[in-house]
Amino acid sequence: MKSVLITAAATLSLSAQAVVITFGGVNPNDGSYLTSALTPTNSINPALGIFNETFDGPNGGCQVNSAAQGIDVSGNFWLTKGSGSGKAAAPANDSTCYASGPLNLNNGGQAGNTATIDWTDFLATNLPGKKINYLGLYWGSIDGYNDITFYAQGKAINIASINDIALNKTKLNGADILQFGGSSGDRKDPNTNRYVNLWFGEDEQFDKLVFSSSNYAFEMDNLVIQVAGVTETVPAPGSLALLGLALVGLTLRRRK
Repeated sequence: MKSVLITAAATLSLSAQAVVITFGGVNPNDGSYLTSALTPTNSINPALGIFNETFDGPNGGCQVNSAAQGIDVSGNFWLTKGSGSGKAAAPANDSTCYASGPLNLNNGGQAGNTATIDWTDFLATNLPGKKINYLGLYWGSIDGYNDITFYAQGKAINIASINDIALNKTKLNGADILQFGGSSGDRKDPNTNRYVNLWFGEDEQFDKLVFSSSNYAFEMDNLVIQVAGVTETVPAPGSLALLGLALVGLTLRRRK
């Protein structure tokens, strides 16, 4: 019921050229602390176009689970647990695997410090003509220099507004999220370690994401997408990599 209410609330306030952001998830009781209310047990639902990436592999290991399903996950990121590396900090209360980037910092800014999750081939094969209208991720210690760029058919999408606040740019960054509360880089503040739900209007639906960060790091876990207008069952990926998104491929964050 909770996921239905969230979906209805977002849909009612969503215009064709807008992004609506809400905060909050549910505890899947698997050690990862927060996931989307659309996947309360971290299970996918292909009949509703809902897929996820937990970055957890068998026997306690870490892996991107959806690359084998035709989802392209690539870039300068790594999968890890905990916060002792000096390159990444786990999202608050998350004891499972998560994605972080960059793995190796390129000091030339964001160039090279990117991770990509590309669903283009997956959608063309399984859901031709469809795009993604929802992204959820457990975004850890959000930094102002963490960026996400959304693409459709190879072109970066302009985000006109977020929650009726004018944006008019192609990159959504941590500062855009932190304006709703939180201190940049805080590893414990619940307002800086949030499950972030992004709902996209018709003109801003996407088929690829690029995560970038100009410093350590962008961290994320429990990435969830929903494909718009799905009414039939599609083959179920073992899990969507984003990071399904490759954040995410990616998650990128600075040493704190």
